[in-house]
Amino acid sequence: MQARVAEIIIDALRGIGLQYPEPSSGDRIEFAESRAELCADDQVTSVTP
Repeated sequence: MQARVAEIIIDALRGIGLQYPEPSSGDRIEFAESRAELCADDQVTSVTP
């Protein structure tokens, strides 16, 4: 019974057609800007006396 339930779930998931999202070029630019800002913040706060 468990094998049949697993088979049904797998078939349903395959039928949905899930895929990873593809970021637009604008999204990639925003990600790069955010990453640069976070790295700059990290360098400022990670200095130890």
